[in-house]
Amino acid sequence: PLLASPESTLPAAMAAEAKKTVIGILRFDDRNRYGENGIPTTVLFGGGKKWIVGCKKTTRRNHWAKIAIPVEDEDEEAYRGELIEILGPVGDEAVELRALQLHFGVLPSRYPKEWRLREPARRELLGDERPFSVDNEGTRDIDDALSMRRVGKAVVLGIHVADVASRISPSSPLFGFAMERGASAYNAAGSVPMLPPELAHDQLSLNQGVPRNAVTLWLEISEKTVARAWHERTLVRNSRGMSYAEFGSTSDEYFAECRDLLRDLSGQHEPEDLVAWTMIKYNEYFGQELARRGLWPAGTLRAQSVREDPASYVRCVDADTEHVSLGLRHYAHCSSPIRRFADLANQLSLFESDDLPFDETALIRLNERCSRLHRYHATVDAMELAYACRDAPRVYETSVQVGDDGSRLLVHAGKRRVSVPLHDSYFAEPIAHAVGAGGTHRIELFGVLIAGRTRLRARLVDALPSSSSLPRNDDDEPAKREVPEAARAW
Repeated sequence: PLLASPESTLPAAMAAEAKKTVIGILRFDDRNRYGENGIPTTVLFGGGKKWIVGCKKTTRRNHWAKIAIPVEDEDEEAYRGELIEILGPVGDEAVELRALQLHFGVLPSRYPKEWRLREPARRELLGDERPFSVDNEGTRDIDDALSMRRVGKAVVLGIHVADVASRISPSSPLFGFAMERGASAYNAAGSVPMLPPELAHDQLSLNQGVPRNAVTLWLEISEKTVARAWHERTLVRNSRGMSYAEFGSTSDEYFAECRDLLRDLSGQHEPEDLVAWTMIKYNEYFGQELARRGLWPAGTLRAQSVREDPASYVRCVDADTEHVSLGLRHYAHCSSPIRRFADLANQLSLFESDDLPFDETALIRLNERCSRLHRYHATVDAMELAYACRDAPRVYETSVQVGDDGSRLLVHAGKRRVSVPLHDSYFAEPIAHAVGAGGTHRIELFGVLIAGRTRLRARLVDALPSSSSLPRNDDDEPAKREVPEAARAW
């Protein structure tokens, strides 16, 4: 990276001011210069306001950069910024991803240098079970696994989740770091784990063929309904790690029988929805446990009082804890303790300690951090798809809706739902009118470079009353289904 030269530093008066680090775009294509090397610069998501940043680089291509600007910007002098690092040119996917990671606080991720896992009490390996995991292709942090066995006329379904609480204590620097990070962050090419990679991808992950501590929820199934549920701390060995596609198509008698059982129980068909059903059952069960035992501080539930609003974490002792999208009175995040702090804290509350260093102030910070990560994932999903559509547009037959504020389209493209701004898409008003309350449409997505960012734009090919009436070409992608509300909320 190119660092600022001494000539680009700010006056001493400004250097003494409180400054913050932000991500911006050096506008080398702007012919205006302020002094010899003053480059007009816009801050990412900064509303278009321009700062003047000293830089001696000579180019006509705009560049992403890390800059320092004053915290207070009322006076004219505060419109000058200081160059810290040039990240790279606009229009480069890896550079833009890093810029977004820096902006949303995903990077830098400085894991604690000194930590030690505690040794758990000895457990006997489950001998009559054949646990297996189902995840996205290439998943490295495996939180959960499933198993099934017959007991007389009944079936016992096992939902096994990594027992991270048995290895990480509340006094460990890993606990404090996980609280600060909130959750792992993902993109198409990889992830920035909440915990150090050697733990998230190895020592705590339910990897195939190795014994791992787990917290298991047992569901006794009789006549296609859950007759009884109970839990215990276990030791499991993942017999096979599968992708969703493999689970959906396997002809292995054991795995196919488990898949059919889940289809009967959930009323769903797709592998992603079957696994989502088990996780919802798991989180509902332990949400009830947290509420029943009143495990605060640290015990949290995931609540949503209005269907259109995002869910948030609340104290497990609060009165208003309903999750309306799921239709559940008590629902907790407990199924992903490798990836989410709330799950780790809930595990520790349930099994290790009822007095964790996590209070109302920490709860507010956790919700703020998770909201920021949600915006990061939404932004990166749209950016990655925009780059994929940059050289050649993609046409989808899929569910399309107009956002609540009327300024954007919500498009289900493959496994993700992306937001497409309408204000500078072609024929914005006809698109919004045609989409109306939503439905299945043929929509063309393409990526364009606008103001330094690669963004999605849309063109409505035609509107359809139903997908069955669509004349399709052999070159079209297969129809994309809408994710069920329960799975989306999970």
